[in-house]
Amino acid sequence: MTHFTRTRTLIAAAGVAVAAAAGTITATAPAADAAPPLTNALSFHIPAIGGLELPPPAVPGGSFQRTTVTARPGMRPMIFPPAPATVQFTAEHIAPYHYEYPNRFVTVDWRNLRNGKTGHLDLRYWEKGPTTTGYPVSLPTSGIAPTGSGPVVATVTVKRLRYQGPPAVISLIPGVAALNVPN
Repeated sequence: MTHFTRTRTLIAAAGVAVAAAAGTITATAPAADAAPPLTNALSFHIPAIGGLELPPPAVPGGSFQRTTVTARPGMRPMIFPPAPATVQFTAEHIAPYHYEYPNRFVTVDWRNLRNGKTGHLDLRYWEKGPTTTGYPVSLPTSGIAPTGSGPVVATVTVKRLRYQGPPAVISLIPGVAALNVPN
């Protein structure tokens, strides 16, 4: 077995094990505007599971909410020399506005297993409302990561801003996204 095949097998096995433990896996059906499914592409997504929500900073839906971020190969313009491969991370099932959401966002930390590139994206997973200030309000619901081609693994964590401190991780179980980005 080649190193690449072993890596793909390990990622697939880990995804199945985590999905079985969590009891759920989100299927990735191509949307109407999505690119057609790729052949020979490994892809799976597991939602981040939120922690215990107690008032006053609780949001509608209660404790242990699911926050899903999907990954798919980014669009590549037809130019020469070819543009580097990218991954588009998108927050799915955007929550309706609530006054506590402007303090929350998701962080997607990614790594390309073939070339070692790493990075992170912050995304908003709720609809904008009357609040127009603050870091999470300025975030998009979708972002592009310059990963390059190869197997890409990403973790998704839900964070909440704190007064005079760094953002706190409020997801009980981080989400996982993995896919094989074609050349």
